[in-house]
Amino acid sequence: MSAPLSPAEQAAQWFEQLRGGELDALARKRFADWFAESPVNVREYLAAAETWSALQSTEVWPRESKEDLVRQLQAARLENVVALKSPSFGEDPPSLLVTEGPQPIVEGLDDARGVRRRNRLVAWTLAAAAVGLCLAVLLHMHNFLTEYRTGRGEQHAVTLSDGTLVQLNTLSKIVVHFDERTRRIELPQGEAYFRVALDPRRPFEVRTPYAQVRALGTAFDVYNRADSTQIAVVEGKVAVASLRASNPQPPAILIENQQITVTPSVAPKVARAGAATATAWIQRRIVLDNDRIDAAVAEFNRYSARQLRVDDADLAALRITGLFNADDPGALVTYLQETQGVRVQESGKYLVLKR
Repeated sequence: MSAPLSPAEQAAQWFEQLRGGELDALARKRFADWFAESPVNVREYLAAAETWSALQSTEVWPRESKEDLVRQLQAARLENVVALKSPSFGEDPPSLLVTEGPQPIVEGLDDARGVRRRNRLVAWTLAAAAVGLCLAVLLHMHNFLTEYRTGRGEQHAVTLSDGTLVQLNTLSKIVVHFDERTRRIELPQGEAYFRVALDPRRPFEVRTPYAQVRALGTAFDVYNRADSTQIAVVEGKVAVASLRASNPQPPAILIENQQITVTPSVAPKVARAGAATATAWIQRRIVLDNDRIDAAVAEFNRYSARQLRVDDADLAALRITGLFNADDPGALVTYLQETQGVRVQESGKYLVLKR
């Protein structure tokens, strides 16, 4: 098994990949994690950037070794070659800088001091450029790939770099992909409400495993379930396309107070939906409208550490309508006890419901 790479070797690999544009979004995030992991990683990456910048400043990229390049310069009697040594990046070998135009030769102490001053100035200039490069890379990655998530029972509001407001519901995750041409949000799990900032130059899209939603100046809610995605429009309008339909259809256009549920097998149909119902979860309310009891239980389980479980198939299939506090699963249990004669049994972390 090969030995692990040193920080300097890792830095060289990361720098070459970033410079060549070979990294995808996930790899850029891995680089950001590596860069922030240790001051040593920062130092070695800046050293790699400094060395590359110094070599780039020669008139021709040296295809031969540095020693061969020195001999060639000496043979050409170039008297304006200055050896660079980094004042802060360890014992890296010196790089070379060829300055433009003839340089006066001043013998003695003043000449030595001048060379040292030039060396320090150039080295710090390159270090500053390397720092700027790293900051630019990190800023680009922040805009390009940013992830937000919530745990069980948590909700979180965030304002994105374009001014868009996103409210995340419990057990949710979004990945933000922004660049100069597009604004794309991935919602692999959970639910989010979007109030989209206007930017005619960059369309705003939300993708789940089942649907692609394009905002047309709007506010809307997207709930990604295990087997479907539900989209409800609060303001404006959106275009919704199915990503898994066996028979692809043109995108459906939804306006205010409309919703649609996208599944792999059933053609989506636009239905009425009130804004208050679609965003009730922001006030930590669960709205049940003729929903199955097992679906209602699943909703409550997203918010509570004490989980409910239905062990009766007939009970699971029953329908229920009502407005409940998301943080009070006991209210649902009490309701089912009073209306359906449900019995409750404790089993570990579960409250088991049966008749």
